Amino acid sequence: MTQELQRRMSMFPAFDTWLKGLLFGLSILVADVGYGAEDWKDFSQKLQERRLFRLADIYLDEQIKQAPQGSVVLRDMYIRRADLLTQWAVNEPPQQRSVQWNAVDQVLRDAREQLRDPQSKLLLEIQQALKDLKQARTLREEDEWAASRDPKTQVETLNLLRSTRQRFEEAEKTMTRLMTDRNARYLESWSAEQWIALRRNTRYHRARSAFERAYWYADEDRLNRVEALQSASATLQDVAGQLGTDEPLWWDVVLAQVRALRQLQQDQEAWQLLRKIDLATAPLKFRPWIVAEVMRLQNALGEATKADQIATAILQGEFGQDPEALLAVLELMLDRFKEKNQEAFQTQAVAIAREIESRFGSYWGRRANRMLVRRSGGGNAPLQNLEVSIRIADETFLKGEWKEALTNYERALEVAQKANDQRSQVILWARTAAIYQQTGEHERAARHFFKAAELSETQTEAGEFAFSGVSNLQAASRGQADVSDDAYRQSLADFLQRYSDHARVNQVRLAGAAFEWQQGRLETAIPLALEIPLEAEEFEVASKLIELIIDQDRTSTGVDPGLRRRLLGRLETLTLDDNGAVRQPITEGRQAVAVLWSRLKLKEEASSRSQIADVLITALNAVSEQNVDSGWHDQARLLIIAALAGLPARHAEVPPLLDSLTNQEPESLLDILQELKNILKTLGRDDRLQVAQWQLQLIDRCLKNHPTLETSMAIRLRVARAWALAYQGADSLAVQELQGLLDQRPQDGLLQETMGEVLNLLGKPYIEKALAQWRLLASRSQPRTDRWYRARYWVIRLTAESGDRKRATQLLNYLKAVPPGWSDASNREQFEELAKDLL
Repeated sequence: MTQELQRRMSMFPAFDTWLKGLLFGLSILVADVGYGAEDWKDFSQKLQERRLFRLADIYLDEQIKQAPQGSVVLRDMYIRRADLLTQWAVNEPPQQRSVQWNAVDQVLRDAREQLRDPQSKLLLEIQQALKDLKQARTLREEDEWAASRDPKTQVETLNLLRSTRQRFEEAEKTMTRLMTDRNARYLESWSAEQWIALRRNTRYHRARSAFERAYWYADEDRLNRVEALQSASATLQDVAGQLGTDEPLWWDVVLAQVRALRQLQQDQEAWQLLRKIDLATAPLKFRPWIVAEVMRLQNALGEATKADQIATAILQGEFGQDPEALLAVLELMLDRFKEKNQEAFQTQAVAIAREIESRFGSYWGRRANRMLVRRSGGGNAPLQNLEVSIRIADETFLKGEWKEALTNYERALEVAQKANDQRSQVILWARTAAIYQQTGEHERAARHFFKAAELSETQTEAGEFAFSGVSNLQAASRGQADVSDDAYRQSLADFLQRYSDHARVNQVRLAGAAFEWQQGRLETAIPLALEIPLEAEEFEVASKLIELIIDQDRTSTGVDPGLRRRLLGRLETLTLDDNGAVRQPITEGRQAVAVLWSRLKLKEEASSRSQIADVLITALNAVSEQNVDSGWHDQARLLIIAALAGLPARHAEVPPLLDSLTNQEPESLLDILQELKNILKTLGRDDRLQVAQWQLQLIDRCLKNHPTLETSMAIRLRVARAWALAYQGADSLAVQELQGLLDQRPQDGLLQETMGEVLNLLGKPYIEKALAQWRLLASRSQPRTDRWYRARYWVIRLTAESGDRKRATQLLNYLKAVPPGWSDASNREQFEELAKDLL
């Protein structure tokens, strides 16, 4: 259960190349193999035996790619890989198995496409049937002691078994046809004995499918269940009569007969069949299974003492270590507990279940746990054994039955408290908290996690539970109107004080900063984000949060000027020492802070562009780009370009920076393009042409590297491109760029206004076109809006500049005469200046 409750991490495809590199070394470790034709079988088998399923799958995949097309060895490799993936699926937790079952189906589909000879088609169909049978058996074995027969699982399994039976029946018919075909060349590749053995195996597995089918019939469908068991028993008896005891299949068939007879409640007949077996002559792998069946039958026939003696021998390892045999002993112990109500039997059963899980893995552990839970928790059985109580609660938890699981955990908690078992109390407080968290009761979840933290014996574990408590209080304060966020903020402060050395402390700071930012409390969010050490992994996210704060609109809920100055001061302290030099050592985190400081610094009117450029150049040169995300490096280069653009004397430093840019993000680039656009207005003609050329180079590269940008981002970049073309003197290209956008979005008011502004910049040659553009915008804009006022202003001004001052004066007087005139306009000062000139 411990393994099942923990989240398993799956390996990612990115590791495949690395795993392939291990195969050569592992081939030396797992076996003394050479390079013969059959070595791949031994090697893959040894990997499978060690449960290195992923490595074995990668290995077989590579071997299949190298095998001759249509060959026998290719067929064998496909079948071997299907068997491997089937075993891998069984060893996965139930909720993760579907991926592997689907993988088996895909491998067999691929094989059928490449191998079309009758013999290969037959074997692949049999392999598909075996996979489906294994899938059905796995569902039955894990469900057996849960006694749930979930309707969905029942339908799924019966469909699988129906398909399996049809495949086996069809395979038998195909074998008969092929064996009687005198012209078939492929018959020569197998001897007659091999064909007969294959047919016997197929009939044996068909009987097994009937046995599995019997389990899934409901109680009211008992006749179908009995019919399926009788069919299985008859087929097995027929196959057994054709085999000798020297053949391994005989032992499988006889044991399957015994199980079928037991299910038919024909214990005497099963016992007579077992008595004919000489254990000394049985192959080693069958001995534990035979002994387990003997023990079951002796117990059923009233020979309890002999059954107990065999159980003791199995536990002592006299017949080898086998999970099936230990499961039989577990079943016997639970029978004794049910008969005598003595806790010692239950305690021993718990120990056996724990041994099965630890020794044979999670699949067998789940089967043992299901049996333990079902047989211990049924009826009025006493639940004084604390571990059984916890396992029962765990079982309902894993099935998603939250209410029942909560009740079971609370009962177990009472037992733990009476026994003064502090360790179990910690576990139970944490698991009840997990249920409350799962069901959205975050405040209760937080209280239970804090209780688990209080009882924890180690500071590390206490910190983990306290972290979960803080997280749930945050969710509660965010999602419930009747829960104040004061409790969360207090728990946050307590955690940061009490667990300041805990591994998750920076995660708490980061979550707290994000929460405070979302609540609009930037004065609290910023210090929390900046408390995260620059070398911490979480600082990467914290720096992005600070970027968001920097980008917020000053006029709405953004950073007020005072807070912005304090943020700038804090970033400057982290970036520069008392002498104004970059603080040492210069790490990735220090570089990120330098970028954030530079972004804010550039927005100051009296900022030192030279200082900003030098700081960023120092940071950029100090940090290697190898094996790291180059996002901060590219942001630093863009900011250096923006700083140097306003320093014509240092323009020669820019081209190398442009060449070294790797993949600048569009959002970061747009911010820099706006800064460059503002600088262009201050430069002379030659320098302006140079900066505009840089803009075009940046934009074109970005559009090339991001061909699938979202529409709004692509439009903003193309608008920036039109401005750059206009400043460079490529007038017709600038107009063409914008007109292309307007053809796609003719109702976009912002684009229409941008077209007017660019035409204004282009001057007299385009004055008539600009006038027509502003008239169009004025006619389409809602009256008395900011855009309408701006359009009216440019219509009047351009009318005057085109030589018709009389008409311009009339338009201005008319606008002034209609209340409220331009008194409410955001560009009122422009109207006032225009009035001084015209009136």
